[in-house]
Amino acid sequence: MTAPTPHDLARTILAQPPYGRPTYRALTAEDGPPAPGFMITAATPTTSDPQLVAAVPGIRWLVAFMNYTARDISGLTGDLTGSEVAVLPGAVFGAVGSFRPEGAPFDVLVAAEMVREPMPDPVWPADNAGMERMVLEALFAPSLPSTEDPAKYTGPFAWETPQG
Repeated sequence: MTAPTPHDLARTILAQPPYGRPTYRALTAEDGPPAPGFMITAATPTTSDPQLVAAVPGIRWLVAFMNYTARDISGLTGDLTGSEVAVLPGAVFGAVGSFRPEGAPFDVLVAAEMVREPMPDPVWPADNAGMERMVLEALFAPSLPSTEDPAKYTGPFAWETPQG
């Protein structure tokens, strides 16, 4: 059996249903934060479990991606926690707020995906206060320890500022 080509892999990922829920990626001070408006330029691994990356030593920002077009790829990657979600190239995000959870050494940057075509309603609130509550609930909800390596969801990601 031959290994799948990048084209086959892309087709398999795009065949997954859109993931309209928040996902997370941790950034350090050296990584720097994304611009207030940015476009993803390469597939970016994120996790649906903010606790996985919030515990990484030295993080400065936890980016909360409010997604419409991301894809749950945990079944394709062997992620036993079921938390790996790919944010796809071309997705455009706008900053909608930031906050520091009580006692946390990092700020949460909330970025909502902006889409041009009609999409199903996402599973996240439309208002900033509701998004903040949703992220805080996910950060502090009781959960089992994960065996997943958070390094995959930590560090810089490829983005650029959209033109025009």
